[in-house]
Amino acid sequence: MADKETYDRYAIEMAQRFAAFVTWAKENWPDQNFPLLDSDFDNSRKEIRLLLGERLESCQQDASSNAGQDATQYIDVTPSPWP
Repeated sequence: MADKETYDRYAIEMAQRFAAFVTWAKENWPDQNFPLLDSDFDNSRKEIRLLLGERLESCQQDASSNAGQDATQYIDVTPSPWP
């Protein structure tokens, strides 16, 4: 089970790798008449923020909530009868 520190290290490394990729892509773009701009990667940044933010956070919450529970696979959700 991964802990918060593991998730944080993953998020930091992924952000660094994406920044390195953007730098590489801009420097090695073959058509110098129409160079890549930072704005060309805006949608990718949004997706990565979603991945590193909401999805990674939900994984952390799932892991922490599952760690405190016993191994029950069935949770009774039947409503109580009317009074």
